[in-house]
Amino acid sequence: MFDLKKISFLVIVPILLIFLIAIYFIGKNYGKAKAGAEDTDNLNAEIKPNLLSYPVSTYKDMADTLFTAMLGIGTDYDTIKSTLAKLNNSSDFFQLQKSFGTKASATYLWVYTPFSGTLIQWLSNELNDDEKKEMSDLLLTKNITLTI
Repeated sequence: MFDLKKISFLVIVPILLIFLIAIYFIGKNYGKAKAGAEDTDNLNAEIKPNLLSYPVSTYKDMADTLFTAMLGIGTDYDTIKSTLAKLNNSSDFFQLQKSFGTKASATYLWVYTPFSGTLIQWLSNELNDDEKKEMSDLLLTKNITLTI
C-alpha cells in the first residue's frame, strides 16, 4: 500500500526547494534594473560620434551577440571576449552599452527569476572574478578604463 506520509514528503520538499530558489534569485536581482536605467541616461554625453569605430547598427548586432552569449544556462565566455576585443575606445564601449540597453531574462532552471540589467550588470552577473579581471584588462589595453 501507499504510505501517505512519504508521498506528501516527496511532493512538498521539491515544491519548497523551488520556492526557496526563486526567492533567492528574485532577492539577488532586486533593484538592479533601476540603477541601470539611471546609468543609461548618461551614455549620450559620453559617446563621441566622431570616435565610433563602426556604424551604430554594428553595435546593436554586437549587443545582441553578447546577450545571446549570456542568456540561459551557461555563458559563452569566448564570444564575450571576442566581441569586447573589437572595441577600440571608450566611445565604442558606451555605444555598445547604449545599444544593449536594459535586457531581461525571466527563467532559470524552470523557475521564474527575473533578471534585468545593463551590459555592465549582465557581465558582472555572468562572469567569475578571473573573467571580470581579464575583461577589464582587455578593455584597459584599448584605453577603456571601466571595471566590470
